[in-house]
Amino acid sequence: MDIEAAIAIVTYNGERWIGDCVESLYRQNWLAWDLFIYDNDSTDNTRHILERIAKAHKNVTVIFANENLGFTGGYNRLLKIIDDAKKYKYAILLNQDTVVHPDWAKELVRIAKQKDVALVGSNVKDLTEYPRYSKFGRPLWFLPTLGAIVYGDYTRKPKNCNFVAGTACCLKMESIQGLGGNIFDEKMFMYHEDIDLSIRLVSNGYKLMFAPSAIVWHNNAVSDWVAYYVVRNLFYLIFKNFGFLFFIRFINKLIAWSVLSSKQITNGSMNSRERTKAFIDALKMMFTLPIHRPLYLQYLSSVPSDLLEAATEELKENNFSDFIFHA
Repeated sequence: MDIEAAIAIVTYNGERWIGDCVESLYRQNWLAWDLFIYDNDSTDNTRHILERIAKAHKNVTVIFANENLGFTGGYNRLLKIIDDAKKYKYAILLNQDTVVHPDWAKELVRIAKQKDVALVGSNVKDLTEYPRYSKFGRPLWFLPTLGAIVYGDYTRKPKNCNFVAGTACCLKMESIQGLGGNIFDEKMFMYHEDIDLSIRLVSNGYKLMFAPSAIVWHNNAVSDWVAYYVVRNLFYLIFKNFGFLFFIRFINKLIAWSVLSSKQITNGSMNSRERTKAFIDALKMMFTLPIHRPLYLQYLSSVPSDLLEAATEELKENNFSDFIFHA
């Protein structure tokens, strides 16, 4: 069997999950892949678990870092290794705190083989539902720039989308050539880096797809400090990709969105001082950016009009009209 894909996992203090995650990978019905794991200097028992995994499976490569480079830094190093190997057509990214369906990888690659498709997202469900399927519903992720839809169980057919979550996705390696430099922006460390990558790929003329049959169960547990990165990176993401004028025009909506999202993540425990620090740190990051042409108009022109309309209607139906940025 020809090896077509490399599955990439970045770990950090993942002793509770990584064993179950890897075990579910080896129950796949399609095994034309190698496994690469990058450990971000874990301080728990993750290293020992990974050493056992590497000994048990010949197609596993484990890299142990001496510092925590975050989601972005860890995946950039894995993707460089995968790209340098010149043998993999696809890199399949997977969070450490997941369990995958036996057809997960096969379904992702099947959709990724379509012309002009660069990135394919999984049907991500809450791990508390494993091994049950969630009820037929419509889980949503909101991209603050225009309200992107991740379809969840709403559709049974693959769909074009304008945002793919980095939780579990398939990246076509040929699509990274036009990105320049790192695949993920390492200033972001973690959170919203997947939105940033989605924007850049769509702006380069590629399609993003959602694969409803590529099912993965995700733990979804977060710590309070996660809210800092969510808020900081939101401001940085908008400024970086859509420019100063867009940032200033919608600053009130951005602040409102950051307050809402931080309260949801921390159950209201993130105070105004912490949000202010995140905003100030975002401003510092913005001033490190080189002068460049914003991608907003290019991004919007690349997104199908029916998807824009559907995203807008979905925001209105769920009382999120205040966050329709493109209106």
